[in-house]
Amino acid sequence: MNEMQRLLVYNIAWLRVYGQTDNAIALCQQAMKMFPADSAFPRLEGDIYQQTKRFAEAAQAYLKMLVLLRPDQFSFFEEAYDDLAKDAPKEVMGSLLEDIRELLNGGDLPEELGKELYAFLGSRLVVDDEFLLFAELANDDSNLNDIKSRVGEWEAAQDTARIEALAEFKLNAKENTKSRKIDAFLIQRLEELERYDLALAMIEKTQKPYQNKLILVTMLRICRKKKDYSFAEKELSIDDEFIESSGFNLQYELVYYFQIKGDKERLEKTLGRMRGRAMSSIPIARTLYNFYLNMNRFEDAQGIYRHILHLEEILTTERLKPDFSRSE
Repeated sequence: MNEMQRLLVYNIAWLRVYGQTDNAIALCQQAMKMFPADSAFPRLEGDIYQQTKRFAEAAQAYLKMLVLLRPDQFSFFEEAYDDLAKDAPKEVMGSLLEDIRELLNGGDLPEELGKELYAFLGSRLVVDDEFLLFAELANDDSNLNDIKSRVGEWEAAQDTARIEALAEFKLNAKENTKSRKIDAFLIQRLEELERYDLALAMIEKTQKPYQNKLILVTMLRICRKKKDYSFAEKELSIDDEFIESSGFNLQYELVYYFQIKGDKERLEKTLGRMRGRAMSSIPIARTLYNFYLNMNRFEDAQGIYRHILHLEEILTTERLKPDFSRSE
């Protein structure tokens, strides 16, 4: 910024402080003509418009600033956008988002700046009329294959914002929908994208009563990844009855849960049920073996290892038996 630019900024600030906002705006516009590549002046213009509650004009000024920014200056737009969103009507923010979409679709912004916008605005940036029409399909499980196909296309294009937007659309739906399978599918995708809080919110909104065992496993697994089981503890009664009714995948997560909670009694009960399943299953026996190793329970691990060898020997013997059922 040269001496003339600094002087203009000083004069604009002086006019603004003394309440001469119209003159300050006029000086901003004059400065933009003199220095069209300087993002400071449209930013000042936007700030003054916002100060005087001329929100639509503020949005347009910030849009002019955005076009002039370098990627390393993107935080200026983030601050301006967040401040504007606090007071501006929804219609103004919606119009601003539409203008940003047009800039992106028209290739008017550097690629790095576009990435910053998608990272900052995320799902807000992708919700247009076409998206809303498609999102309505997600309210009925009869459209499951179509939803899977479109989500697959988004994933291939690394367009995670649309997946998040679809989940948020489902969360904001006021009516009950017939889409538990679609919702479960979206929860799975959100977990893979590490959008854990959004996935848990969808579980709470769409999966009650919790009848799907896979959803229970997903809930506990996400809580483990977050290192925070407060959601699961709020939603579930993880007691002896819960252990008794659990299958292997759920028991797997319960082992981690009871270890973290220091509940040795229920940990042993869970491991005991896993041992029962391990008697006839090599994969389960191997999982139990690894748990024992991680817990430094080497004698138990050695016992399970011998059992694994025994099961493998039985399996090998069965494979080597001649098959007399085949006719020559």
